Amino acid sequence: MMQAIKNNKFYGNSLIFLAGSAVGGLGSYIFNFLMARMLGVEGYGELQSVLALVAILGIPLATLSTVIVKSVAGFTAQNEQGKIAYLLVGLSKKIFLTGAIFFILFLIIKNWLSGFLNLTSVVPLIVLALVMLVSLLSSVNNAFLQGLQKFKQFSIASSLSVLVKILLGYYFVKFGFYVSGAVGAVALSGMAGYVLAWLPLKFLFSYKNNGERRFITSQDMPVMRQYLMPVFFTFFFMTWLMNIDIILAKHFFDPADAGQYAALAVIGHIIFFVIGPLVAVMFPMSVAAHTNQGDHGKILKNSAGIALIAGAMATAIYFLLPGLIVKIIVGSQFLAMAPYLGWFGLAMLFYSLVYLISQYLLAINQTKFVWLLAGIGVLQLVLILIWHASIGQLVWIMAGVMGLCLILLIIYYIYARKKDNFSHRAGV
Repeated sequence: MMQAIKNNKFYGNSLIFLAGSAVGGLGSYIFNFLMARMLGVEGYGELQSVLALVAILGIPLATLSTVIVKSVAGFTAQNEQGKIAYLLVGLSKKIFLTGAIFFILFLIIKNWLSGFLNLTSVVPLIVLALVMLVSLLSSVNNAFLQGLQKFKQFSIASSLSVLVKILLGYYFVKFGFYVSGAVGAVALSGMAGYVLAWLPLKFLFSYKNNGERRFITSQDMPVMRQYLMPVFFTFFFMTWLMNIDIILAKHFFDPADAGQYAALAVIGHIIFFVIGPLVAVMFPMSVAAHTNQGDHGKILKNSAGIALIAGAMATAIYFLLPGLIVKIIVGSQFLAMAPYLGWFGLAMLFYSLVYLISQYLLAINQTKFVWLLAGIGVLQLVLILIWHASIGQLVWIMAGVMGLCLILLIIYYIYARKKDNFSHRAGV
């Protein structure tokens, strides 16, 4: 079996990435375990609403990262490391300037956001602005590692940054910084991740120093720009689907119920974080196979099979042992939401499969499915605006919307595959 894994690049990369993600997932569990108990129900609700806002505001970040991964994977497949070096140097400078501008703009609107989310203090949002600045920088390095298929280095950097988040989060909250301290720990762990991810990329500067750095050509730029908007809207609607419920729960619910729902979402999202590493491995490998006219359809089948098995097992556990899981992860003070855990887990299983398929389609330059995600996003918003009287209503909406989205995306995939025959060729 081990020999088979070694001989199969996808399984080998997945195993490395899953090992790193397991460490990172355990670290995230410990962080949430500590924060839920140290901040209490209402404070934990504030923290999760702020972090959900990070996800929404990080959509341009995810867009840029995906474009970087796709471009770097393509350059790697064509043995054009000089272009990768040029891209890294140029983007790092521009991203820092963009992040500084965003930091200032975010400070201007912090009071309005604080009122909308019913926060007890504006300080967490000030710290959040720093989080976004750091995230811009670290995401660039992580995207280059992923595009270069340096999954071992990526996993090490991610795992160590989670360790920093745990330690700083614990001491910041213990010393009285409350939600602001927890958000600050996220910011500083991002800075640690930036430094750790930079080290494995230093070899690229040898191309610059030896005069081997090649510039991005006029043929490269139109392809990258054409790809930018579909990626942006894909991440916009995928992030929207996963996080808007938490933000609206904080707006509509009382602090106690908002905290309960935030904890429910955190536990439910674990299913996505289990499956997510498969997508991170699948994407650059699908890009490389597509560039070289290889069989990228097989990569999707392997990814989807593993994701479905892992996600179904986790969801079954959520249905069978909801109370025990809630007690272990966030504590007995959150038991009021335990009856909904299985159904929310099912929603996250559907979402994870939607995310996997959408990333595969982006990898092979299939982008029309974005309209489907847009329609589902609008439907989700309308339903929550109409029905938000209880936690149960939000859970049923999430499960129904995600299930519908998965069914429609599978239908789209089957139709597009038959129409364009894209599973075994490089053309769009």
